[in-house]
Amino acid sequence: TLEIQIEHFVHFIAVIAIFVGFVSLCVKVIQRAPMADTIQYTACALFSQVPEGLLPTVTISLMFASAEMVKRKVLVRKIDAVETLGCVSVFCSDKTGTLTKGEMTVQDFVVCGNPAMIAKENLSVIPREKGSALFPKDRAAACETIATCGILNNGAELKHEDDGSELWTGSPTEVAILRASSEVHGGAHAVKALKAKPENAKIFEIPFNSENKWMLTI
Repeated sequence: TLEIQIEHFVHFIAVIAIFVGFVSLCVKVIQRAPMADTIQYTACALFSQVPEGLLPTVTISLMFASAEMVKRKVLVRKIDAVETLGCVSVFCSDKTGTLTKGEMTVQDFVVCGNPAMIAKENLSVIPREKGSALFPKDRAAACETIATCGILNNGAELKHEDDGSELWTGSPTEVAILRASSEVHGGAHAVKALKAKPENAKIFEIPFNSENKWMLTI
């Protein structure tokens, strides 16, 4: 990959720079030059081997590659991944929605049968119904508590366009949780209705981040 090639190139340049600096030092020592001149000459010979144009050259090249990938409707989060992605001829994945549209979907709710007894064997999985792809209405009561938390403890937002269409904004994970939670409560209108209740007023919030891997809403 590009990172490995650059690492090998940097190591090669480092060896050359050290060798040139050592030779320059020996020359000045043989000439019995003053200590200040020897250090200055050796340092100049050493640091002049550093390719200052390497970083901007690689960055600009990757930017051009990213622009070409955008024309093919491919978005890359990390610019250094463009080189690896450009070498791929066959790409196999089962997460087509996440990759092509940036969308995710909640498939199951895992709820606790007895809130006073939280254990692995006390958990039950409520999947979507086959065919309708909706959560079963007869199990909505079991999912109501966790769905309420999914709506209130969520950074995603639901907006309505002028043409009446729904616009879900936020990270794909939070949008997926918000959509699934709203389905349990009867539809998208439940999001606004729950957040509008006085007892659900948001007082304090710590947003989700990849380091903590948790989110807090009071």
